[in-house]
Amino acid sequence: MDLEEVKLSSFEGLHSGVGIKWKEYWLFIGGRTNGLHGFRPPLAFPSRSVHDKIVLIDPEKDQRWEQSMTDWADVLREPLSSSNMQYAVKGDQLLISGGYGWQESFDDFTTFPSLCFVSIPKLIEKLKANESAESLFTQVTDKAFAVCGGNMGFLGDTCILAFGHEFIGHYSRHNNGFFSQEYTNEVRRFMFDEKADPQIKLLTPLRDTLNFHRRDYNLVPQMQGEKLYYTAYSGVFQYDVNLPFYHPVELHVDQKVELPEFQQKYAHYHSAVLPVYDKSNSRMHTYFFGGMAEYYIDSSSGQEVHDTLVPFVKTVSRVSRGSNGYSESVLANRMPLFMGSNMWFFPADGIGYYNGKVLNASYIKGRTLVGYLVGGITSPYDNINLVDPSISVANKRVYKVYLSDIPLLTKLKQSAGIELNVHPNPSSGQFFLSLAPGAGKEFLFEVLDLQGRVLKTWTGIGEKTLIWAPGSLKKGTYIARATVNGSVTEKKLIWE
Repeated sequence: MDLEEVKLSSFEGLHSGVGIKWKEYWLFIGGRTNGLHGFRPPLAFPSRSVHDKIVLIDPEKDQRWEQSMTDWADVLREPLSSSNMQYAVKGDQLLISGGYGWQESFDDFTTFPSLCFVSIPKLIEKLKANESAESLFTQVTDKAFAVCGGNMGFLGDTCILAFGHEFIGHYSRHNNGFFSQEYTNEVRRFMFDEKADPQIKLLTPLRDTLNFHRRDYNLVPQMQGEKLYYTAYSGVFQYDVNLPFYHPVELHVDQKVELPEFQQKYAHYHSAVLPVYDKSNSRMHTYFFGGMAEYYIDSSSGQEVHDTLVPFVKTVSRVSRGSNGYSESVLANRMPLFMGSNMWFFPADGIGYYNGKVLNASYIKGRTLVGYLVGGITSPYDNINLVDPSISVANKRVYKVYLSDIPLLTKLKQSAGIELNVHPNPSSGQFFLSLAPGAGKEFLFEVLDLQGRVLKTWTGIGEKTLIWAPGSLKKGTYIARATVNGSVTEKKLIWE
């Protein structure tokens, strides 16, 4: 995997709202235009950062259409302008439930008991024609939809509204009478048939007061043979401590499968995800891009760090499911910044996705563009929630995501007697490479990419300090290799 930044003036930064890809377009509704929420009422969710718009973007043409909802009826505008609502697509219908935001008639923040659905092609048509789209939305009100921080997905005609909570009042780090909060502890279910005049039929929910007590997690579509199901990964918070859950739960139409034997360590909050199914080997891979986690790998020492504050991380991790169960690994490449929380992954055109959701691994030939990372929260530091959350921002950067079936250089060679030091590492400028091969000994020094291609070569005799400036090379991980009398020592170079 590697990332490549794309310059798009049409995307202005957004997170925690609705974001979908439809044909060549990206569609956004609601969400926030600031960074991480604050923890002190009444400043936690400032009104100036409410995204009360619908935005349509054509990324290939870098073109943007938008429509304000400020003059729409409050009963529709308020939930559609909220944060952390749940959404899913069935046929050409976009469904949006719940969300946390300000309700004028209630004179306070609330979680909306609302389910809205709309024809995506008709909505796009209205946006491009600069005509009001308010009349296109159908809205159903029911307490079952009063959820935020959960996720939605379809299994056939059954829509699952999984986990999340109902939050009423001003957000605060400690509840001193500012709010009330109740986790659903449920997978709420309803039938939805988009082919007829859409109708909603509520079904009996699945309930588990222990394993379903989660919010702000990742609900990821998965494949097993021809069967589609979902896996809920991590999420927050445990009952007796402000730490995430570590074991995932598989969700099927009418049952759950607990996976207590596997503990996920490197992705604990809602982030961009990419599911990939290798049908020929019956292996399912799920990539997690940045976000927040209790554990991460220090880039300089290579050692695991445990931080119970659950900081922002740059980790790109992968959870794999095969015949021997689940396993987790950390990729060599990292996110360019502390980013990934509440970010979207949008598939690229021209490659195959099972059910439009899970990438078919057989489409990866060489270095293949598989999608885009869009939006989310960017932070200058790992732990800012105890300092000043306002220094984080809504991410304006867009990144292309490439997967490759070319074998990567991942296991580094180490030989005694060759002293190789790199400083600084990571670096955003240049690297100083100190090599001590032994008095009078000749050396060959190389910098390579992860595919083993040589980018720079030096030769010399004796102790040397070399300077390497990556210049216009894309950000990522490279390899420094020193060869002396046939012995090889290698180290990673992290170019940020």
